[in-house]
Amino acid sequence: MADGPFDTSTLANALWNAFGETRPSLVLRCEDGRVLLANPAACSMLAFDATEITEKTLEDLHVEFELDLIERRRDLAIGKRASGELMLTGGDGESHWLHFDSVAIPPLDGVECRLLVGRDCTHEIANRVESEGKLSAVNRGQALAEYDLEGKLIAANEIFLTLMLGSLDEMLGVGHNEICDPNFAASDEYSEWWEMLCMGEVDEGERCYRNREGREIWLREVYNPIFGVDGRPFKILQAALDVTQAKLSQCKLADSINYSSRIQGAMHARSRQVLEEELPDRHCLIWMPRDIVGGDCFYVRSVAGRLWACLFDCTGHGVPGAFLTSIVVSECDRILALHENLAPGEFLSHLHQRIKVVLNQIHEVRGDNDVDDGLDAVAICLDRAQNLAYIASAELPVFVFVGDAEPRTLKPTKAGVGYRHVAMDTQWSTHILPIEAGMRIFSATDGIYDQVGGEYQVGFGVRRFAKTLHEHGQEPIATQGESTMRDFIAYQGSQHRRDDFAFVGLQAG
Repeated sequence: MADGPFDTSTLANALWNAFGETRPSLVLRCEDGRVLLANPAACSMLAFDATEITEKTLEDLHVEFELDLIERRRDLAIGKRASGELMLTGGDGESHWLHFDSVAIPPLDGVECRLLVGRDCTHEIANRVESEGKLSAVNRGQALAEYDLEGKLIAANEIFLTLMLGSLDEMLGVGHNEICDPNFAASDEYSEWWEMLCMGEVDEGERCYRNREGREIWLREVYNPIFGVDGRPFKILQAALDVTQAKLSQCKLADSINYSSRIQGAMHARSRQVLEEELPDRHCLIWMPRDIVGGDCFYVRSVAGRLWACLFDCTGHGVPGAFLTSIVVSECDRILALHENLAPGEFLSHLHQRIKVVLNQIHEVRGDNDVDDGLDAVAICLDRAQNLAYIASAELPVFVFVGDAEPRTLKPTKAGVGYRHVAMDTQWSTHILPIEAGMRIFSATDGIYDQVGGEYQVGFGVRRFAKTLHEHGQEPIATQGESTMRDFIAYQGSQHRRDDFAFVGLQAG
């Protein structure tokens, strides 16, 4: 130890030699904070050689920017004992943080000094600043509250207190079950949920609360248990965003859509009634919108002794599609009121012209804002007096079953109804079939054909639909439709529903 700058019998000499390569150490003159000595570890950390650093004072190395750091530097400069963290600027211009303790040492060459023994804590400080910055950002943007394991509030930030309309003094000790939705708080589910949090589980979701005025508050929140040194949770942190306005708007929208569903259901009620009256136990009808309302619809009327059954797949789904279905049904009633003896092909031509007029789609597209909406359609007219079935289709296939024979597929006319790009004078062909004993006629919208599923994740397809119907052909037609739908849903599996779908089956003979 004889190579140290101090008396070999002193603790200072022992420290200097012990930490020479591992712990940055400096000897400062108390008079002015000048660096008299620096060990190799200090020179390496601060990117100075031993000569350069002894030309510096502590003031040269430390930039004043925080009061506590300035006071700490001044204490060191005047020889007071100090400890803590200090930011020093190295010879490379970078900032380096030193966690130090100052030790009184005997005078060197008659000059009072202090020995600083430290460690490089630059990365530690950087990580701490980043963590504190993240916490500060969360605190500025989210409602934060802390609860003990009994559910009593023990801390909260201003955002949370503002939402609850209470001060911290007023809210401290308030139970979580006193501010959350009363029905939830009184349930067994709540007790199980809080117990889960106390066991260390994380939970997130949207929940309803009541502020001090009883007003409803909706929070999108995450609950994180905070663990103590023993590895067990000792409090619960709630971090939340106020989604009250979005939730209330969502509820209003849901109410509006639900009411639209009632309207669409009422629109279909007459068709269901006519089917029950004209073909009791001899029909099947499946209508399943992807959303609460949809762009698929059916239309059934008895006009001049003939039964009309139509299936429509309008552009879009949800509310826009449902709006178009209401136009279509209204126009169908208008057409049949004016023209009782139309063939289905003529019926689709009239409907095509009316939709183009109503949607102002008579002219060619003039810009990106011009709509081009329309529908695929099937129109079936059963004339039991003549024992004939008249069928026309726009884009959708129709399947005809007689006995155990393979189904006959009637190919559609390749033109949609009402679209801007389809000419006003487009004609749809009509198939005329004699009604045979046991004859069944089926058609479906493309939401069935396009639905992905099965082992190879491909669409259900036209052929598979016809094959499935044929496999259940010995069942009553209503049961045949239900069985086909069960097979379809099994094929869909876990895949999400892509579109609305509907299908109709009529036992004509």
